Amino acid sequence: TQRPAGLTHLMPLVETRRWLPVASALLLVNCALAKVPVPNMMDGFRAELVYLTDTQKYGSWVALTVDSAGRLIASAQSGRVYRLTVPGAEEGAARIEVLPEPLGDAQGLLAVGSSLYVMMNREGGSGLYRAIDNDGDDVFDRIDKLFTIDGHGEHGPHGLALGPGGESIYFCAGNH
Repeated sequence: TQRPAGLTHLMPLVETRRWLPVASALLLVNCALAKVPVPNMMDGFRAELVYLTDTQKYGSWVALTVDSAGRLIASAQSGRVYRLTVPGAEEGAARIEVLPEPLGDAQGLLAVGSSLYVMMNREGGSGLYRAIDNDGDDVFDRIDKLFTIDGHGEHGPHGLALGPGGESIYFCAGNH
């Protein structure tokens, strides 16, 4: 598949071969990716395995975002939300923090400034939540449910994306 003309920061989505915007590096995080060879990369792109998820301890990660400090925030499909600090090669192991309840079972994550938007997908609690650090101490002080979505499961609420100009959040509600 050829890269569309004029678009310099695009990477094909492996499963569908559609082009998606990304940075010049693909950071592989999940354990499933470690079982297959690193994908062939276009000139100017590279792939790097930065963390292998212990699925017995942390579950199967299905949602990922990057916060304003450059840390990864990941959610298990049926479990908690984690903040992952990945140090440089000389600095030792990655550090994982468990984020506060009720955050979990997220099928969509979006970090914007001091806020983390979480699309939770669980029976009796699906909806869009916002966790915010009001005082800048790197701890979420408040978690609000912005609205409820009637549905859950594989066809329930999923992904979050920041809209044009950073003034909207798009999501997929699914059909269940």
